[in-house]
Amino acid sequence: MKKTHKFLCLLLSVVLSIGYSSIIFAADNFTYEIIDYANTDLDSKIIETPSFNTNEIVRIPVGNAEYIKTKLGELIPITELEVFDSQTEINLYMNSLQVSMNSISNNSIVPYATYGNAKVASQKFGINAYVNLYVDYSTSGNNNTGTITSHSPYTTFTGFTNGMSWEERHKSSRITSSGKDIYATASGEVVSYLLIDGLIEMGRTPANLSGYAYVIR
Repeated sequence: MKKTHKFLCLLLSVVLSIGYSSIIFAADNFTYEIIDYANTDLDSKIIETPSFNTNEIVRIPVGNAEYIKTKLGELIPITELEVFDSQTEINLYMNSLQVSMNSISNNSIVPYATYGNAKVASQKFGINAYVNLYVDYSTSGNNNTGTITSHSPYTTFTGFTNGMSWEERHKSSRITSSGKDIYATASGEVVSYLLIDGLIEMGRTPANLSGYAYVIR
């Protein structure tokens, strides 16, 4: 299998400027598609992340590259990627990547001010990486009194994020019918970059977060 894979990458590199081969691959309880991208510039120090869908696994030859560039422009050193000895190990890792999600539903109140910040949800990935959903807001009165005058959601990616990146797709917030609270949502994918046998294997794990900020006291 390894010999066939290497021959395929070499053939695509020689014949095509940019090409790929699709393989349907079943792992445990789900099926996903492996896309082998031909990298024609194997001497490049930076690998550009190709576009791919959530249900795909993408493999890219490393060549002499030292970094892989995320869609957000971040450079991830290849030396920091998780290294695996077999495809089976990668499958187990991908299956266990998404650990848990917690709705925080709390907020940090700034005394005698008309603004605040609430962390409403957090989702854990891998060992200790977190996608967090926050809401910035302001009120018409001091110390979270009066009415909510503005609200703005945002996400962060924190913790042990080596070999991973966060791609936000959607975020929104709204004032609830009571006029006292804010409901926020966000979605996106955590992209994992794994190293096996001279290939970078990329996969996506979806994240969907939602929660409430209880603002007006």
